[in-house]
Amino acid sequence: MLVVLAAFLLCTVALSLYLSLKLLPEWQDRRQYLFPGALLVSCLPLFDFGQREHFTFVATVPYVLLVAKRRHGETVSTGLAVAIGVLAAVGFALKPHFVLVPIALELWLQSRPLRPETVTLVIAALVYAVAFVVIEPDYFTLLPLITETYSALGKPTPLLILPGAGLFVFGACLLLRARGTSAALLVAALSFYLAFLLQAKGFNYQQGPAIRFLLLATAAFPLHTLVQKTLAAAIALVAIVPTAIPYQDNSDLFRLPPGASFAALATSPRLAWPEAEYRRWPIRAMSPWMASGLKDKSPVSAMLEHDLACNPPDYLLVYDGGVIEYTPMIPEALKAYTPAKTDVENGPWSHFLKRVRDLPRPAHCRTIY
Repeated sequence: MLVVLAAFLLCTVALSLYLSLKLLPEWQDRRQYLFPGALLVSCLPLFDFGQREHFTFVATVPYVLLVAKRRHGETVSTGLAVAIGVLAAVGFALKPHFVLVPIALELWLQSRPLRPETVTLVIAALVYAVAFVVIEPDYFTLLPLITETYSALGKPTPLLILPGAGLFVFGACLLLRARGTSAALLVAALSFYLAFLLQAKGFNYQQGPAIRFLLLATAAFPLHTLVQKTLAAAIALVAIVPTAIPYQDNSDLFRLPPGASFAALATSPRLAWPEAEYRRWPIRAMSPWMASGLKDKSPVSAMLEHDLACNPPDYLLVYDGGVIEYTPMIPEALKAYTPAKTDVENGPWSHFLKRVRDLPRPAHCRTIY
């Protein structure tokens, strides 16, 4: 599955780059080299590869560039516009907050709204809504629990918001003088930043599209003054440095035997990476990190107890060092485990456990392959 995801995203990146290069202006200065380079770097982050924001950025860049061409009164073939609209529709559909971006672009464009790409967006939105009802009706059953847990999580801290806010004040000032491609990219950047603030979670990767569109806007803007160039360099650092940070590989800490199953109860899904990618994972969540958003944790406790009793993993990581204590949630399941040795003492890994016996198997268990 991981290989399929990576291959799909890389194909999407290739498609986005191909469509974007067809839409770029014929610059005669540094931008003809700088912009494609900035676009390539922005599309291939290591740290948040595969996040919804990563995909949305990749999928919507051609759409923003197409809007810039419309502002200039240029035309493109209907087939190209529809293809760009389909790709962008998938990106915008991943979060409701992203609808701000095409709306802001239309307000900036001030042109006839019925164009091939916009009609494609509307049709795709309707198909997406119908698909939810027909294919995944269970989503609406789970929605109250999702709302209760996820909505209670995360707070945008000043340390996270203020550096980005300063850069976007600079972006807003640039917008007053920007034209064409750089202006469209700035509108997208500011709209994505507003979407980040509206989510009110404070997760750094959620401002990824905004930062990357701001980078593209500065790459497309004819910078002249030293202040402009200095701020553009700061934006480039903010945008590019995170792309070079890979996920931490914790496999050396566990040293699990071949074929052993594994699960982690932790507020950070990264603690189980990369073991979770290629081992049998018996619980229904990648990690019950959203449990901290519950006032009454009984639904999560029951789910964990059921999963661990049905398909107890050979090794279990229970991390009680975060915002939630998992040990009190699964008292019966823990009776089957004993502490296992690890390479790290007296840290979060001190709750790394090995199964020594089975528990009575409940009814209606899922089959885990």
